[in-house]
Amino acid sequence: MARTVSHERPLSVVVLGNSVAVLSIPGRTGADDGTYAEVLRDRLAAAGVPVRVAQEGRWFDFAVKGFKRYQESVRRHLPDVVVLQYGLNESQPWLLPVPVVRHLVTDHEVATRTGQLYRHHVAYPVWRRIRTYRRWAAPKVGMRTWQTTPRRFGEVMKQLVRAIRYDSRPLVLVLDVNAPGEVLRHFLPGMDERHAVVQRTLREVVDSFADPEVRLVEASVACAQAGDDASADGMHYSPLGHRVVGELLADEVLAWLGRG
Repeated sequence: MARTVSHERPLSVVVLGNSVAVLSIPGRTGADDGTYAEVLRDRLAAAGVPVRVAQEGRWFDFAVKGFKRYQESVRRHLPDVVVLQYGLNESQPWLLPVPVVRHLVTDHEVATRTGQLYRHHVAYPVWRRIRTYRRWAAPKVGMRTWQTTPRRFGEVMKQLVRAIRYDSRPLVLVLDVNAPGEVLRHFLPGMDERHAVVQRTLREVVDSFADPEVRLVEASVACAQAGDDASADGMHYSPLGHRVVGELLADEVLAWLGRG
């Protein structure tokens, strides 16, 4: 059944997720290279559906953190559509405390000369050694450790979707996770098996609601069909990947509005 949305206001869309939602690798080469949220916005506008998009993706974010900031990041926007993107970080083996990994891989918040020197002379060299350690340790732990266990990840995702649907009954689009690329497989052997578990968990979460307005969006399939250029590092979308995913999401929303 098509959703009735007032024509007197823009459609409210919220994107909640990790860095896959906000980063483009390689970076933009022009104004037309936007994230999938921007592509979704522009595609809907071109179809005569004005839209207001709130980009609430965060660097190295996890579903459990997204749920904790639900009030400020989702509820306040009174969404008609919510896009959820989690699973990449959760799927990786727990080999170091997550705050340590986040600190070492985060450099976009450095603005001082001292901070830049620290990043160059301390954080980067340490991270290179840790990447070597993670490559060695990942096969040793196998599937025994997770940055978020599949069971916990599934439960948190259910809680998040349940809260979203309870508040305003928006369309919830859950993006799946791209298959790991060469870089991720190199530094974390065994990611293919982990990816399969997370994909299954996401499908089980969506299926558990038996709700046509809670949908799994198979971005991984669309990106695979677009070829290797859709993801340069095997984790984040390239400009092409963002365009593919944005168009896929737009098709879902337009169909939901009865305009597909």
